[in-house]
Amino acid sequence: MSLLTLRGATHALVVVLFYVSVAFDFVWWTLIQRGEVAVAEYDYIVVGGGSGGSVAAGRLSENGTFSVLLLEAGPAPTPLHRFVPLGPLQFNSAYDWGYQTEPQEHGCRGLQQRRSFWPMGRLLGGSSQLNFMMYVRGQRRDYDRWAEENPGWSYEEVVPYFERSISYHGDKSHLGSAGPWQIALGAGVTETDHQFIASGRQLGYEPIDYNSLSGPGLYYTDSNRAGIWRHALSDAFLHDRSNLHVVTNALVEKVELERDPLRAVGVTFTKFGERLTVRARWEVILSAGAVNTPTVLMRSGVGPADHLRELGIPVLLDAPVGESLNAHVGAPLIYLTNRPTSPLPQPSNILASLWELFANGTGHMASNVCSSGLFMTSSLSESPDYPDIQIFHCLIHPWIMGAGSQPDFNLSPDLFDEMLAEMNETTHGVSLLAQVLRPRSRGTVRLSSADPTSPPRIQPNFLERREDMEVLLEGMRTMARLASMPPYSELLLRPVVIPACRPFSGDQQLECLARHFTWHVYHPTSTCRMAPRHVGGVVDHRLRVHGVQRLRVVDASVMPFVTSGNTNAPTVMIAEKGADMILQDL
Repeated sequence: MSLLTLRGATHALVVVLFYVSVAFDFVWWTLIQRGEVAVAEYDYIVVGGGSGGSVAAGRLSENGTFSVLLLEAGPAPTPLHRFVPLGPLQFNSAYDWGYQTEPQEHGCRGLQQRRSFWPMGRLLGGSSQLNFMMYVRGQRRDYDRWAEENPGWSYEEVVPYFERSISYHGDKSHLGSAGPWQIALGAGVTETDHQFIASGRQLGYEPIDYNSLSGPGLYYTDSNRAGIWRHALSDAFLHDRSNLHVVTNALVEKVELERDPLRAVGVTFTKFGERLTVRARWEVILSAGAVNTPTVLMRSGVGPADHLRELGIPVLLDAPVGESLNAHVGAPLIYLTNRPTSPLPQPSNILASLWELFANGTGHMASNVCSSGLFMTSSLSESPDYPDIQIFHCLIHPWIMGAGSQPDFNLSPDLFDEMLAEMNETTHGVSLLAQVLRPRSRGTVRLSSADPTSPPRIQPNFLERREDMEVLLEGMRTMARLASMPPYSELLLRPVVIPACRPFSGDQQLECLARHFTWHVYHPTSTCRMAPRHVGGVVDHRLRVHGVQRLRVVDASVMPFVTSGNTNAPTVMIAEKGADMILQDL
């Protein structure tokens, strides 16, 4: 079976799983659940069943005192979703929102219409079902800077919430040992990862436990897994409780708001073509993520007044919703290798890889793809011990490098053909990807229509600020140096350089590659920024929406700025702390 056919078969399986789950949900909704929900009033309504929403709903319902309704736009996951390699293979599937950005002026030249593809999980567990499973808390100074305007959010104050959520399996149980979310060192570490680490040490970096110690250093990835399985947040926090109603395939149109004073009293959602309004006794909690939470608010009449008026939405509160979008931006250097490195099996060894996975919990199919990396500090960082670049070391397969890359990464047809010209189905490689951890460029999320089924307009303004390119270039230079250093260099054949960048050398070639392969690293934040109202905040330090009573936001959109690392773990911390504050404020 060819790799393209294998990829097609995987997507066909995903489609079948999707429609089977929807069919079961239709029967359950029609015969039982609809009647229960239609007549109910809940203490709390949580909008969005992704990472933040799963944690918030689980914590608010766990003592059995309060009734909680959780509304998720996508379906429930199937048991197969716990299979590690299936995660990113669901990009562009029915389980993915499949958003794209507006055309980028300063980057994405190699992508179709210069638009960046933004995958986001549309199912219970959200992006924790689709992501690369990297558990990264961020740097100490991130949270101390948050606390400058937001009391209660310093590093020392948020660490207990990180610890509360996880159980670490291995020699780092000090990170947390009693929580429901299972974390462990990645199981798919290979000899290639060890070579990468060895060459990084020759550059002067040392291995660190990046979740315990802030600062630059090499690392092997901590990941959310339970044994051989992916452990998503819905698996960890959502349990069968009589006081927790989970409604899937439910698209929330808006929050219902009453005036004098302005307050949230419920939500309106649609499911299988039917529109229902459900009321909340205490609070509505928005946990739909950094893209969908601001769109729900704007459809509810809370947002930039001029923008809402353009779309015919009555303005209830003029607020900077959707402003200050802050997302990591990166660029890869791709190298062809002299031997297979892939975390994905070849057609000839699928059965052997499956046996190794189930027998030992190791091997190709236990890998989260990017099992090692480096945190480093650029010359533009505020401090030498405050990394502003993260380098991902990812082992890749022609499935990803060639035939699978055009739809999953929105590559333009011309660039796709140019890359395939350098590859064939037996060629393997590695990708070193540098991401700017504290990008200065800021963007926006806007509605394209008042219709809740219309995709939003996402404008991240990648590389708009020259400083972001300078930081990215420092990371790419380090990647090139590392690729020239044995023992890692002994694995590499040559870099993949597209024709548009071949006339250049040095920094000019690196910048050309960065502006063609400008990568969204799946970490959008800050569209409902936590800050005092007079400086442009949407929520206060207790996550309450300024100017609206009984309405909070509990997801990555509240980050004052993006954390210096992957954002799933900080989102879980925000939800843990948010649920605690909600219960404290009763």
